[in-house]
Amino acid sequence: GEPVSREALASAIEATNRRRRVMSKFIAARRESASLTGTEAYQALGAHLFLRPETHADLLNDVLDQSEPRADLQARPRILIVPSSPLTHAHAHRVLEEAGALVVAEDDPFGARAAPGLIPVTDDPLTAISDFYFENRTGERVYPANSRLGWFQEEAGKPDIDGVVFYVQEPKFGWDIPAMREFLDAAGKPSLLALADARTASGREKLKALSEPFIAGLSAGRAR
Repeated sequence: GEPVSREALASAIEATNRRRRVMSKFIAARRESASLTGTEAYQALGAHLFLRPETHADLLNDVLDQSEPRADLQARPRILIVPSSPLTHAHAHRVLEEAGALVVAEDDPFGARAAPGLIPVTDDPLTAISDFYFENRTGERVYPANSRLGWFQEEAGKPDIDGVVFYVQEPKFGWDIPAMREFLDAAGKPSLLALADARTASGREKLKALSEPFIAGLSAGRAR
């Protein structure tokens, strides 16, 4: 291999920060305009795992430039998905949206938490990268737990969220759920605990059966 120069690290930081600025804009626009389904938005954000930062940023900008609010999405109840483990797939989004919801955010490092902030630009880029990722982990297993709970409470407490789906595809995880449900109960926000694995056909059927009455109730509440 070849040594990585300080200039190369600084260039990588610049490209990564540009992508995160665009991702943050995309995450906000997805929620504000209802121009994309949650399934589409999650897949567009998750493409950062496979594309160079420059390419991904350009593609997201293209999507933003071409997106218009969709009339068929405006009246749907807005859902926040809280998974028990990283999703890495859009099956749960698809099932919930086929039942009539609009997923506007997910507590997931491949979705609405995919842009955790900007890496500082310093004279020591290697240390800046190391310090940033040490202090800014996102996802379902973070320490301290309050770093996850704080994000959840801020997002779930926003007035546009009609309900929360705790999607538990691996029941061995999910010990943050009691504190989260306590917050939702105090805020008067309904939630659904769905123990189903949407990666399988039988799991998708189970999630569909659990979510349809929940989403129907949210729709009725919006209509009142």
